[in-house]
Amino acid sequence: AALEGPRDHLDAMRAEYAVRRDLMLQALAGIDGVRPFVPGGGFYLWCELDPAIYARLGVADADALSRRLADAGVGSAPGDAFGESCRDAIRFAYSCATEMVRAGAPVLRALLTGERPLPG
Repeated sequence: AALEGPRDHLDAMRAEYAVRRDLMLQALAGIDGVRPFVPGGGFYLWCELDPAIYARLGVADADALSRRLADAGVGSAPGDAFGESCRDAIRFAYSCATEMVRAGAPVLRALLTGERPLPG
């Protein structure tokens, strides 16, 4: 059925994921020490982190940043979960409802810019 059935729902989902991706990219744009990569597919953003952001936010590394973001209600995965060579990176998924992304993206921006302090 997946190969031979109707495919019109795919265009709608692809468009919805594009909205979510763009919300996340806008939230992360221009933040010192955060370099997001525009995904070619998938439902997450990969961001390289300049280690200077750790000092600015008062965390030791991407793992600590990910934990503190979780404490603030923002989910992420530290880069080292994908291998040691990725330790200065973080991944943000946008596979949840669009309204959750719409509500969470400004919170993420405020936390990463220091406008809102990280909990803990």
